[in-house]
Amino acid sequence: RYRLVLLDLAGRALFLVGLQGSGASHALAQWAQGISPTFAVQWLAYLTLVGSAQYVLLWPLHYYTSFRLEHRFGLSRLSFSGWLVREAKHVAVGSVLSLVVLQGLYALLRQAPAHWPLYATAGWVAFSVVAEIETFAMRTRILGVSTGLWGARESPRDPHTRILPHRA
Repeated sequence: RYRLVLLDLAGRALFLVGLQGSGASHALAQWAQGISPTFAVQWLAYLTLVGSAQYVLLWPLHYYTSFRLEHRFGLSRLSFSGWLVREAKHVAVGSVLSLVVLQGLYALLRQAPAHWPLYATAGWVAFSVVAEIETFAMRTRILGVSTGLWGARESPRDPHTRILPHRA
């Protein structure tokens, strides 16, 4: 699984290096400038094209890691059409969130060109703290539910506890 994550990261990096090295990034930027004089529209068009191309090129690896492997090990019972619907939702939500974050980063670059790394770092730390608090709260709720399922004296986290009743 870790090898697949590294392969995905390498594929993304190679895509971006190839995009930049081939001149395709510049050509796409020129095309986007011809669409509209507004920077926000140009930026949206450019990122939509680059993001779509990256998704299409890396789709076979994503399909293998998130559909085939999950079914091979019994981690998912979604049909292929159900998986495609879930993927469409992931892409839609991820695209909107990415555009919001990138728009914030570009706003920082425009408004505070000398200090944007400081502000971006502070924002990332704040986001990480909030995410960790939410993760802890979710973990506490899950463990609370599992304790309720297993009873006060039996816990799946305690290796010395019998889960199945002992037969004499």
